[in-house]
Amino acid sequence: MKNGFTLKVVPLDRVTPHEEVDPARVDRLVSRLDEAGVLLNPPVVTPASDHYVLLDGATRTEALRRRGFRDTVVQVVASGDLELRTWRHVIRGVDVDDLRRELKAVDGVELRPLVERGVARVYFVTGEPASVHPAPGVSPHAALSAFVACYLRVGRVSRSTRPDPAASAAIYPDMAALVSFSHLSLDEVTAAAEGGDRLPAGITRFVIPGRVLRLGVPLRLLADDIPLDEKQAELDRLVEDRARNGRIRHYTEPVFVLDE
Repeated sequence: MKNGFTLKVVPLDRVTPHEEVDPARVDRLVSRLDEAGVLLNPPVVTPASDHYVLLDGATRTEALRRRGFRDTVVQVVASGDLELRTWRHVIRGVDVDDLRRELKAVDGVELRPLVERGVARVYFVTGEPASVHPAPGVSPHAALSAFVACYLRVGRVSRSTRPDPAASAAIYPDMAALVSFSHLSLDEVTAAAEGGDRLPAGITRFVIPGRVLRLGVPLRLLADDIPLDEKQAELDRLVEDRARNGRIRHYTEPVFVLDE
């Protein structure tokens, strides 16, 4: 960790996701991986008992699995260094009335007046907002997964940090609704990973000081059937070469990334 971060080559079967993936995003990333030939940004994990809980990078990890890779490069962070927030989902490209009808019909989910606190809130661009609740006997994570899967099927989703529905509508003219999720704890995320009761795709947003970006690990390093320690040594040499040539920069100020 002499550069202020920890990068490791680990087997993919020791990386446990806490959330589902959006199949469309995985499809797009598989194509980009094939074109680029590199893993640009390493997934972020935190250690558990005999594995790693995947905090960020579920799409990248699933794309690597789909392409048949055995290993991946991860950035390992301690749980105490993390801040957990949630994304908001902007549902786009679907008629508001059709969306409301589809969401009301989701099995295991109940839409109630907004005065009640639920697992999420949905603000339609027209009509009354609603609070999202699991039906009796349904776990909160299962209800959320069914709810999110519904609008992923009928519309497009953009992630946002803006809490105001009007502000999001001004940015996305085709917005039908904004979904805001209830607060989650790191313990809930870990339990979702270890118990298999995963959260829906694209809800959790981890603020990670010292996040490693634009590493650009050659995919051949992950594909080669060689021992992990040899792969780790090559990864270490890659990072040391970047440091020696002054190519590592630490930015402390917030930034806008325009090509994600």
